[in-house]
Amino acid sequence: MSQVLIISPDPDLVGRLRQSFSCVETLGQAAILRDYPTLAQISPLLNARRPAAIVVGLSQPEVGLALIRQLRRGFPGIVVAAAHTVDSSPSILEALRAGASEYLGPPFEAGYIQRGLERRWPLQATERRQRLGLADA
Repeated sequence: MSQVLIISPDPDLVGRLRQSFSCVETLGQAAILRDYPTLAQISPLLNARRPAAIVVGLSQPEVGLALIRQLRRGFPGIVVAAAHTVDSSPSILEALRAGASEYLGPPFEAGYIQRGLERRWPLQATERRQRLGLADA
């Protein structure tokens, strides 16, 4: 199973994402960072764990968007998604312009999250589904 790394100081967002991710069979337990790290601080963790996706909360938009930009430059092979407890067109556009592959907003339904993240890693998703017996070999 693949792991998702959630980076957010917002306990409400973290709780909602964790609950949604726990319902997605192709994802393992989410790892949580409750503070926004610098790229230098997070690099050893990403090199060691190689998460399938990183979800950056935008409760502090400037810091979250800066981190998304850094992650896209430093780790171009990892899916980076933005998330917020409020859907707003400006924040969605800003996140996508910063390099987010996906924007996750309420109601954080497991199926929507799974499809959104798997769109970004189609070969890995197919392989995972085959191992789980969910797709034709």
